[in-house]
Amino acid sequence: MSTPLQQLLHALQQQADPAFAKGLQRFGIPSGTRAFGVRLPVLRQLARPHRNDHALALALWEQPHHETKILATLVEDHTQITRPQADDWAVQLYSWDLCDQWCTNVLYKSDLTPTLIVEYAQREEEFARRGAFVLIAVLAVKAKKLPDAQLLPYLDLIQAHVYDDRIYVKKAVNWALRNLGKNRPSLLPEVKILAQALAEDAHATARWIGKDALRDLKRHAERQANRRK
Repeated sequence: MSTPLQQLLHALQQQADPAFAKGLQRFGIPSGTRAFGVRLPVLRQLARPHRNDHALALALWEQPHHETKILATLVEDHTQITRPQADDWAVQLYSWDLCDQWCTNVLYKSDLTPTLIVEYAQREEEFARRGAFVLIAVLAVKAKKLPDAQLLPYLDLIQAHVYDDRIYVKKAVNWALRNLGKNRPSLLPEVKILAQALAEDAHATARWIGKDALRDLKRHAERQANRRK
């Protein structure tokens, strides 16, 4: 009888689309990355029977293909994530989608997350730092029981990193700021103050983050008003 890992590898081979794999660079996947060319909805379907399988997640991550690493984030059990594992995976991140899948599928649920956000924001690796701000963005939306007061200090963390002009970092910083404003009403005044200050900053990256956040917050407020009519 084949193992779950063997079953998934066979399924990936069966679903492989070489043409799609060649085009992954369009999505920010580095050239040379080994990929089957299997789209995310299919990966989600393949992962469903194997949810919360920590051993399988570790085995999938060790495979050399992009899709196996995405699958690892989809089957992982958040209660079994260890700090060494989180650190090891953080330094191996090589694309925005792998970073985001790791954070949004499972890592945000971990008890390690508050510590990881603060520490990974200080790391120099682009995708480790991005991960810190993706986690903030995700917590703002998904962590319904987390009090707004516990998210408020992340505004200081955002402000400290608005000058990092690497595209995948600045977009995550912007995402975190926007999500805090749109999903945490008590934080909206503070978010607007910070966004306005950034919009007037001399640094181009900070200015972009602030202006884009203000535009998005305005659009969100207009949509909310229209729904109430």
